[in-house]
Amino acid sequence: MKTLIKSICIFTCTAAFISCGSTPKQEAKAAPQHRELTVISSQPKVSKNTDTPAVLYAKKLQDIQLVTVSSPAATSSGKAFASPFVFKAQKTDGTPVAGLELALTYPESRNSNGISFGLQEFKTDENGTVSFTSPVPAKAYDSIVRVYPQGDITDPEIAAIAEKLSASASYRVKTDKLYAGGTIAIVDFNQNDKPVTNNSVSSSNLLMALMKQGFKRIGNADFTQAILQEDNAVVYKSAKALLGNNSAFIVYGTVKYDQVTTKTEDGKYTCSLSGKITCMDMSNGAVLYQGTDSVTVTEDKEWNCLPNARKALADKLAVQILYGL
Repeated sequence: MKTLIKSICIFTCTAAFISCGSTPKQEAKAAPQHRELTVISSQPKVSKNTDTPAVLYAKKLQDIQLVTVSSPAATSSGKAFASPFVFKAQKTDGTPVAGLELALTYPESRNSNGISFGLQEFKTDENGTVSFTSPVPAKAYDSIVRVYPQGDITDPEIAAIAEKLSASASYRVKTDKLYAGGTIAIVDFNQNDKPVTNNSVSSSNLLMALMKQGFKRIGNADFTQAILQEDNAVVYKSAKALLGNNSAFIVYGTVKYDQVTTKTEDGKYTCSLSGKITCMDMSNGAVLYQGTDSVTVTEDKEWNCLPNARKALADKLAVQILYGL
């Protein structure tokens, strides 16, 4: 009986020791945890001074603007521009910015899919200017030269800032085929979106517009059915059979209504047309240029609306051909 009582006492005391002894250890661990939390809470203060690459790019260029000083007139493919393209970096008060690194893009090559641009890098001189002499253009272009502060434009934010700060100038090169001899074939569509197969007013209008732009030895031809198949190989075969070697290039396509002639609320008349053209080298069937354009014309008289729309569209397409063929 005494033994039993002694055993219970030992168990109870041991349990009490464990319980009492564990309390100081828990309190000892609490203090470091509190200090660690204090360190963590101070970390955000460090990140407040961290700028993104776009912010740093913008800060570097604060109060700086780029302007176009001069640019040459249009030239012809195979002929150098008469003068260089000149740009200037300056403060908003006009003070020149020397030593600024700039990137410049210019048309370098072109095919039926579009224009590829070359890149050159410059540093502004003591007057804040850079001068770019273009390589002799081998193709016709209606494009631009653009200059912007150097930066990682793969970053969309930096690209947006660069675009806003950029300066540009027209880069226009006429085709060298003004005297080569060519043929025009445009298919008109009526207001029911059906092709007009017996006459093409738009083809005649485009012929006249091209002659005004300086083209010589050009005329109209009819290979409407081939054009309607929308297959360049079919068009080339049909045109070759019709023209032989008498034409250096052909320009073919369609003109359709975007909006038929409609009377407006103020009693006038309006209509919209869109044109699609392809220019092809008749020596090998290569596509030299493809383009689209559209016009909307408003006239007092209904019968003037469509004819004037066709003429306006022909004028726009002729400019595309002049700088794209």
